[in-house]
Amino acid sequence: NSANMHWVIHMRTDAGHVAADSRVRQALKLATDHQSIIDAVRPGLASVGNGFSPVGPAFGALHLVEKPVMNLENAKALIAEAGFAKGLTIDLVAQNQLDVIPIATVWKEQMSKIGVTVNIQVIPTDVYYGEGENSWLKCDFGITDWGSRATPVTYFNLAYVSDGPWSSSHWKDAEFDDLVHQVGIEMNADKRAELYHKLQRILIDRGPVIVPYFEKAVVGVSKNLHGVELPSDWARTRFWNALS
Repeated sequence: NSANMHWVIHMRTDAGHVAADSRVRQALKLATDHQSIIDAVRPGLASVGNGFSPVGPAFGALHLVEKPVMNLENAKALIAEAGFAKGLTIDLVAQNQLDVIPIATVWKEQMSKIGVTVNIQVIPTDVYYGEGENSWLKCDFGITDWGSRATPVTYFNLAYVSDGPWSSSHWKDAEFDDLVHQVGIEMNADKRAELYHKLQRILIDRGPVIVPYFEKAVVGVSKNLHGVELPSDWARTRFWNALS
C-alpha cells in the first residue's frame, strides 16, 4: 500500500443526532464488512487497515495492526438497546464521484442485515463541499474522500479533535484531544508510535467514522514511455518529464 488515500463514512455525534449514542456507532461498525466492500468496489486494489482510523498501513509502525471485528448479533443487540428494536432509518449523503455511490450501495445492503435502513441521497460534489444543509460538515451521515498526509496527526487536527475545522462528525473526546497534543510534541519514535496506537484504539472503540478501505496506487507501464514516476499520492502524478 503506497498511499494513505481513503474514504470515510462519518457520523454526526453532537446532541440531537442519532449517532450521538455510542451504541449506534458501534452497531454500524460491527455490521460493516470492509473486505466485501473492497471486493465489490475496488477488488485487489485496496487494503482494510484497522477499519475505523485514518492511519493506514502506509504509515508503517504508526499504524495499529488490528483486523476489524464483524458481529451482526451484537450489532442488533446494540441497536435495540439504543431504542431502535423496531428498526432505524438514516440518511446517507453521497457525493456523485469515483467510488462513493458503489460504497454507499454496498454499505446500505450490509446495514439492512441489522434492521438499519439507509436512504442514499446523491448530490453533486460541489454541493457536498458547499454550505448547504446536505454539505459534508452538516449532514448526519456522509462519505468523504481524504488524500495522503505527511503525518497522521494532520488528520486528527483537521477532523477528529474537538475544535477541528473539518470535523464533519462534530465528535468531542477529551482523552483523544489530550493524546493528539502529546503525539504532536513527542520526539521519541517508539513513544510516538505507542501514542498513535492509543489514539487508534479510541477511534475503534468509540470514534465517529468507518473507513471502508485504503486505496492502493496503481500505474500502467509502457516500454515506449519513460520519465514518469508514480508518487505515493497517485493524484500528484506529473507527466512533465515524460519521454517516448
